[in-house]
Amino acid sequence: MVTLRYDIMRSSLPEEVRRLLVSKLGDVVEVRAGDTRSQGRNREIARERMTERLLGALAEPRPRRRTRPTRQARERRLADKSARSATKRSRRRPEAEE
Repeated sequence: MVTLRYDIMRSSLPEEVRRLLVSKLGDVVEVRAGDTRSQGRNREIARERMTERLLGALAEPRPRRRTRPTRQARERRLADKSARSATKRSRRRPEAEE
């Protein structure tokens, strides 16, 4: 088992990058690898995982593209909604007529 620790606060990264990483990952990032019996290979795997985690935290999420439901989808949703309403209405107690 190999454990790789990276102290972001003590790193020589630019301040902006450091702040971003700390906000997403915390002060210290720890990665463990025990996939193989070879310590050298486990070290390589741990380094790869650390790189993936750090780069993943720095990646900008793609903006969501807003989509509109089609007319058919809206009509289907409203039809289902009214059918559900009718089902629930039929389950009610009959109202007393005066």
